[in-house]
Amino acid sequence: MCNDKNRYLYRAFGLKFISDFYLPELIELEESEKIDVNIVKGKVPIRIDKVVWEEKNVKISQNELIFEIDDVGKYYLRNGNFIIVEPDKNASDNSMRLYLLGMALGTLLLQRDMVSIHGSIVVIDGKAIILSGVSGAGKSTLSSAFRKIGHLILTDDISVIKINEEGIPIAQPGYPQQKLWSDSLEIVGEDKSQVCEVSTKQNKYSFTIKEGFLDSPVPLVAIFEISPEECNCVEINQFHGVDKLNILLKNIYRGVLFRILGTKSQYFKQCLEISKNIEVFKLVRPKDIFSLEDQVKFIKQKIECLV
Repeated sequence: MCNDKNRYLYRAFGLKFISDFYLPELIELEESEKIDVNIVKGKVPIRIDKVVWEEKNVKISQNELIFEIDDVGKYYLRNGNFIIVEPDKNASDNSMRLYLLGMALGTLLLQRDMVSIHGSIVVIDGKAIILSGVSGAGKSTLSSAFRKIGHLILTDDISVIKINEEGIPIAQPGYPQQKLWSDSLEIVGEDKSQVCEVSTKQNKYSFTIKEGFLDSPVPLVAIFEISPEECNCVEINQFHGVDKLNILLKNIYRGVLFRILGTKSQYFKQCLEISKNIEVFKLVRPKDIFSLEDQVKFIKQKIECLV
């Protein structure tokens, strides 16, 4: 909703945003007394103090970050509560929002010490699971397959976990959108007339989840790391002990930044607590063989055995 100052109010991942930009992907708020994140349109600073890492188009300090995307714009983040966006004059709204809700938002979550995993969250029988893995592993395709058979989705690409007062990891709802590669749209049977190209440089498309999105937190019970390999069938192997923590840390969203800045004690404690209270699996799938039915079946069998 646009408030009386021509700004927009939204919520996602348990946070409340006020924005100069219209962000149709996010869930609108009617009003809010408390705002967690302020997103403004303006001039991005040229430099930041106490830079700990720098390369072309990126500058990072402990509490600030500047990055630039060619033909899209510049972004500045500070203290996990403030974002400046300076769009390129030729940038489309879609491309500007793609990096704002991806790279920028993922960085902001790290600045706020909020544990976020690169993956999709599916809810099965009241239990949330994260489907993680590298780009192209098939996270969104598999979550879409679950949605097509009646299961709900909390988020598509950034999976935020909070720990409640009882020490239980709780998966947070993101926003009702999914992104899929062109070939995956055909595999899961999405209507191509209802999708939008997210970037002219990628053969990837986004669409609003009209049915199948759950807008409330759910206890997290497991992470499945998807690993495409040269094999003939789907296998699921379980991790134990410190290996569970290592898989969680390996799949932190914006993991490069996480490693550059180092592990804060509070953040590490959260990750350790999460790993102690969930199960962690590796799902091996064939690279070049259609196996979605088996992946869904084997994951559901594992979830049925979890309390």
